[in-house]
Formats: sequence, C-alpha cells, structure tokens
Amino acid sequence: MKADANTGNVWFTTLSGDSLCVVQKSADTQTGYKVSAFYLGNGTAPAGLYLKDNSVWVAEITTQKIIEFNIDRENGVVTGITKVKEIPINNQTQFSSPTDLLVTDDSIWLTEHGTSFLTEYQFGNDQVMRYPTSQNVYHATTLPFWIRGINDGKDLWFNEHEGNKVAYFDTVNKTMIEYDIPSRPADGYLTYPLNIATDPADNMILWFSEWNTNKIARIDGHVQLPFSISSDTSKVVLSSDASQETSVNLKVDGQSPYSANRVFLNASSSMASNAGFENLDVKLSPDTLDLSSSHDAQLLLRNYSAPPGNYTLGVSVSNGIVTKTIFLDLVVPNS
Repeated sequence: MKADANTGNVWFTTLSGDSLCVVQKSADTQTGYKVSAFYLGNGTAPAGLYLKDNSVWVAEITTQKIIEFNIDRENGVVTGITKVKEIPINNQTQFSSPTDLLVTDDSIWLTEHGTSFLTEYQFGNDQVMRYPTSQNVYHATTLPFWIRGINDGKDLWFNEHEGNKVAYFDTVNKTMIEYDIPSRPADGYLTYPLNIATDPADNMILWFSEWNTNKIARIDGHVQLPFSISSDTSKVVLSSDASQETSVNLKVDGQSPYSANRVFLNASSSMASNAGFENLDVKLSPDTLDLSSSHDAQLLLRNYSAPPGNYTLGVSVSNGIVTKTIFLDLVVPNS
C-alpha cells in the first residue's frame, strides 16, 4: 500500500484478486471516498507497488515480472491504468517471486522472495545484480520481503521473512547491516518478521511486526556498529584449476564489547538461491576473531567446476547481534 503525496490517493494490490486498486475522494459516495479496482490478469498475484511521477510500478509474484503502468486521469480523477513497460520482456525469467520494489532514475531495487537476494535491475543495460544476505546457521533461504526506501532511495530497509533479521542496505556504497531479532517462539526458531514501517519522525527508526511471537519491535539505525570489515580487493577472479587457491585478505577494525570482543566471519554468494556456493570450496581463516588481539583474516576459494559467470560475493562479520556485509565481484571463468 502506498499513498500518493501529491493527490492523497491510496494505492494497494489484492494478491489473490489479481488487481491494482486506488482509493480516492469522491463527492458522489456516502463515505466521501471511492475505491476503483483495475484487473491485471488471471494469476498475476500483484504484491508490492511503487509510485513515481505519473506511473505506478507493480511486482507480480506469479508472472515474475515488474510492470509499469501509466495512471490515466480525467479532471484529476483516476479513471484507469495503461501498461507501458514490462520487465523482463519476451517472457524471459529473470526474477524469482519479486515481492516489493523501489524505483530510482537508474535502477529498480526489488526483493526476490523465493531467494536470499536483494536485487538491482539497471535500466541502462538490463543488467541484474543480486546482493545475498548473510548465510544463517541452518543454510535456509532468508526470503527478503518488504522494502522501505529512505534518503531519496539511496538507502533502504527490508525484512528477511525466514532469516530472523531486518536489514539496512546502502545502495551507494553497497554495504548491508543485518539486525538479528532476539525473540524466539516457544515452538520453534522462526519469528517471521512480517511487515515494516519507518518512523514518521525519523526514517532511521524502523518498526516491524513479529508474526510468530505476537510482538511489535523497533530498530534504532542511529546506533553505530562497533566494528567494520574491509578487503584488499573489490573483484575476485577464480582460477579454473582446482589446484590453485584464490585468497582475499580481510581486515576487521574496531571492537565488540557485547560479545567479549569475539566476532564471526561468514561468506555468501548470488550463485545459489539460499546464498550458498556451487562447486566452490570456501574457507575463512580464521572464521572467528578475538578483536582484543587480532584483526586480520583470509577468505580462501577453490574452484571445483563451478558454473561460469559473474556473481556477487558477500563477506560478513557478526557478533551474533548485528552483521556487517561488504560485497565483491566474483568471476568464475569458463574451464
């Protein structure tokens, strides 16, 4: 659901009704409001939407497409919608259950709810870049869900439906901070953070609901992380020779007073939908650091016939409460 700041109209989708709807003021109804529904097609399953200029963009889960509609008006009243763009074209499959989106002049940012990815579609070259969440101990798909953009779309919040985390992503510097949700239901592991909203007085404060624990929770994004992570390269090109190991030097700065200065290193990728790796041996040496005495580590990769292509590699550091991830380009050459 989105409110149009210029007109006051409220737009929403009906997932099972395959419709895009708008609530607008009307002097012809008893309530003073009129609801108009525009049918998008059988089995389209529209979910998230985004308003930009005179367009409404919709993520369709079942068709796995992003659609741009022009808003048709007569005397200021919305009378219909007209499809003007469809991504991807030619019935190609590029996305996996796109659920919510944020549109800028250069890109579309979207959550792929069938994966562990926050995804960027770039208008200029039709390129798709996927940024994996950090892997969890169960190697489960985290299912990114809703997006709330802030700072003119330069930063965004999103919830991980089965990752037990809420994430903050910097689209300029390509870094991710994930906040672990400490609640746990009595009968299992997953809290299912369901919906999110930025505080109307401060967009660095995020409120969210916990479906499986019957709680409302709050994150203060103003609190600075006590540690950070960096690497000696922004691009990793693997050897096709399995006897050759590729290394990346990592540095973790700062301290972690809430975890006795112990932090844990992790790696993820866009190769697999659960943010794992395919036919790659991946090690972190060491995978745990005591920041009282050590700040250096290495990421070691060995290629065992991994599928060739260009991917995104995430390298994370965590104290079990919050996780910071940086992203590197990962190139797997043809054998």
